[in-house]
Parts: sequence; structure tokens; C-alpha cells
Amino acid sequence: MMRVTYHNARTHADGRAFSPRHNDRDFTIEHAANIDEERTIDNVYYNLYDGWYTESERESMPHTFYEAEREYYEATFGRAYLEQQRRHEAARNYGRMKTFDEWMYGVRNNLPVETFLQIGKSGDGNHATPDVMMACGDELIARLDEWSAEHDDCVRILDVAYHFDEEVPQFHMRRVFQYEDDDGVMRIGQSEALERAGVKYDVEAAVNEHIRTTLAKKRKQVVKDETERAKSEGCELSRDDVKRIRASVTLTDDEERAIRANPRPSRHANRLMTFDSMVRGWWMDICESHGVEVERTPLPPHRSKEKEQMLWERELEVRDEEQRVDAARRDLEAMRRNVALEVEEANARLMELGERQDESERELNLVEQEIGEARRDVGNGVLYDFANYLSRRVPGLPRGDTLKGYVEDFSEWWHGRDDRRVLRQRERVERAERSRQNTTPHRPTPRSHGASRGRSAGPSL
Repeated sequence: MMRVTYHNARTHADGRAFSPRHNDRDFTIEHAANIDEERTIDNVYYNLYDGWYTESERESMPHTFYEAEREYYEATFGRAYLEQQRRHEAARNYGRMKTFDEWMYGVRNNLPVETFLQIGKSGDGNHATPDVMMACGDELIARLDEWSAEHDDCVRILDVAYHFDEEVPQFHMRRVFQYEDDDGVMRIGQSEALERAGVKYDVEAAVNEHIRTTLAKKRKQVVKDETERAKSEGCELSRDDVKRIRASVTLTDDEERAIRANPRPSRHANRLMTFDSMVRGWWMDICESHGVEVERTPLPPHRSKEKEQMLWERELEVRDEEQRVDAARRDLEAMRRNVALEVEEANARLMELGERQDESERELNLVEQEIGEARRDVGNGVLYDFANYLSRRVPGLPRGDTLKGYVEDFSEWWHGRDDRRVLRQRERVERAERSRQNTTPHRPTPRSHGASRGRSAGPSL
């Protein structure tokens, strides 16, 4: 018993588009560890312009897979591309305008669909031979072409690659869903193409899925509103509260009736799934017709829980994380407030200490001033006594108030000398600082020979 693989995708899991260069080995295969270069010669390729060819003929073919796909897109969908760009330009939506390569490989819905097929699995050696793989693949291609021809050529196979240089023989097929609109323009679109081809979908499953998703959205919104209301009141909802609120939310009869009255395809019930199920059945039947015992029992899903339950549990985890973040944020705010209060108190203490220091300096200045005045008075008294002594011994010297006035003038000049000395010293320091800061070179002004600082040179002798 073997399991057969039939998988469709446009991009990798990270969103990067599948490249056709991998399929026709249009790259440096030495860098690929999963490819046996000695067996690459057994590979077989096809594109819609050059037909079938082998690896030995690949270099002489006019088109690579990439060139064949691009040429077909330009010839078939070029008019649709130009119309779209003109609409964007007329609406001044220049940011939406794209080059043809960006439009072809950068817009997900425009990408070719790549189908990967395999018989058996790697690791245990239980897989089909290259001859059986090619026979099954050719028959599938023929049946798909026949079905497409009967349905307005809605599926066009662009290129095919049989890879026999890897552990298990593989089959890669790239195709595009296309249709002609009412104006005769060929466009890309799998839903529209399959609908015009008459492919149905499970309406009841789609309706039930829309009911489930609508109910999930409604419950989520109600829980969000209740959570915000609880926060505004200064409390938080527990898990039990959230579960109770979710269980109380249901769709009204009018809401459910509106969904059933307007059925539309859903994510897991659409025309593409019907088409893929049909082609997957063909693939299994073809493999069995070539002697392969196919295991038709599907594998159990990778996840054991319903998607809605998984999303609900994830939502609870996110909610718990948000509550932890809110608690940490509140603690941080409280810490910031405490630090701000401590800083404010420290600033107040510093201001108080500064005021005390200013007051102490003022008191010290008053004391020094009083000491200076006392010293001056004492000095004036001593000087006056000495002047009186001289006036008594030397005839003609003034006495009384006149002598006292002379003494006071001399004392004022004598004590002011120190002040003038300090002022001159301060001026010299300031001039030296300005001179140091001035980086522009200059020459000093020449002075006359014999001139000293602060006085004239005097007459020459």
C-alpha cells in the first residue's frame, strides 16, 4: 500500500512565490544537496511552446519555463494588465501601478498554481519507479486537458517537470485558471473560471462555516466590549467570566436567516476544493490502474482540536499575557510616581540647604564687613594719635579737625589700595582667559621703548 501525494500551492509557507527555475533546473544545482547531479540527465520537461524535451536537450530549447510562462501571460493577459494600469493611472493611484513582472509574480492571485504529485514516500524506499510515474503523470495531463477543453479552456497547463534526480520520483505541473469576460478580455481568476465551467461547491458546508465564523466574530466583539467596560470600572474579567459571556452570545434567527438566504463559497467549501477533489480522485484511479495499491484512507488531521477551540485557547493566552503586561505597567507607573516624589523631596531639601548656605554667606559677609570696619577704626585711631604726636613735636603741622580729615583721607586711600589691587588682578585673569579662547593668531601692538604697563613712556633722556 502506498500513499499518493497531490498538493497545490502558489507560494511557500513564508509567502515567497514558487519559482519555475527550480522545476526546469535553471539554476546552479551544485548548491542543492537533495539533487543527484548524475541522475539529472533522466529528467523530462515540457512547456506549452517547445513541447516535451529531455535534460540533454534543455540547453538548446528556445524557452526556459520562466520565459515560456511570461510570454504566455503577455500574449493572453496583456490587455487585462494594461487596462488595470490605466485605471490606476486615471485614479492617480500611482502606488498601485506595477511592472509586468511585479503584476505576474508579485500579486498572489495572478501566480500560476503549482501541483506537486508523488507516489510513495521518501525514507523507506517504497515508491513508484520512474516509468510508472511518467505513465501516471501523462495520463493525468491528458485527462485534465480533455476536461479543460470541454469547459472553455479554463485550465491551461504551462509547464511540466518529471524529476528523477531526487530520492523519490516527482511530478511538478504549473497551470493557470483563465476565463474570457463579457468584453472578450482574457483574465486570471480561479473562482470565476470554475464558476463559468459549472463547478459546484458544498453550499450547506459553506453556510455552516459562515455561521460559525460570524458567531465567533460576534463573541469576540462582545468579550472585547465587556472587557473594556470592566476596565473602566476598575476590575478585570476572569476566565470563567469570559467563558460565561461567550456561551451567552448566539446568533439571532434573522442573522442566521440572512446568511442562509445569501450563500457564498467559504474558505473550506468552495469551487477550487471541489475541483481539487475531482482531480485527486483521478490521480488515485490512474495510479491504481497502473498497478499501484493506493491507501485511500486519509491521514488524521495534524491538530486534534477544532480550529475555533484552538483560537479560543490562544485568545485566552493572549488575554492572560495582556493582564500580566498591564500589571507590570501599573507597577512601573507606581515606581515612577514614587521616584518622582523622592526627587521632588530631594530638590526641596537641596533648595532649603541652598537658602541656608546663602543666609550663612550673607551673615559671614556682614561679620567680615564689621571686622574690616573695626580694623579700620582701630587703624584710624592709631594713625590719628601718631599724627597728633608729630604735630606737637613739629611746628607748623595742622591740628584738630583739619588733621583728622587728613588722617581719614589717607586711611581711605590706604584701604582702597587693596581693593584696587584685587580688581587689577581680576582684570588680568579675564584678559588672559579671553586671549586663551581666541585661537586666531595675532601680533601684539608694538610699544615705545621704555613704556611700562599702565603709564606713559615719559620724556626721553
